[in-house]
Amino acid sequence: NNGWGLYGSYWDAGDGGEAFAPGFKLTVEMVPAMQLDIHVAYFGDFDEEDLDLTVVPLDIGLALNFPVNEKMKLQLGGGPSYAFVDSDDPDADDEIGGYVGGGAEFKVGDGAALFAELRYNFIDAGDVDLNGVAANVGVMVTW
Repeated sequence: NNGWGLYGSYWDAGDGGEAFAPGFKLTVEMVPAMQLDIHVAYFGDFDEEDLDLTVVPLDIGLALNFPVNEKMKLQLGGGPSYAFVDSDDPDADDEIGGYVGGGAEFKVGDGAALFAELRYNFIDAGDVDLNGVAANVGVMVTW
């Protein structure tokens, strides 16, 4: 399937603490069982009180699809990330990292789907450890 979607994201980001963010996803089918996934989210309000931190991760990865039935598929994938980092910590900087994860997509009608993803992000922004679990839940327009 090809599609684009909007989602809400939760990230438990190591030194940054926890944060919620809006996100955007673009999916392009490469071959029948594999797709290119592009994610971007805006994490502007981490709960770590001693650190003013904004992170915008841009993820570009591959996902393998495992159809369960005609309405549901499971996915496993990962890839590189580039984290745009803004912080009051002078040693925190933009950084290349990565992610691995899995999820499920549920077709809810012609051209629409719901999805949920659970991921682990590997990002060290200078001396700020942002490694941690993230969860995304959203809706997609598919074709």
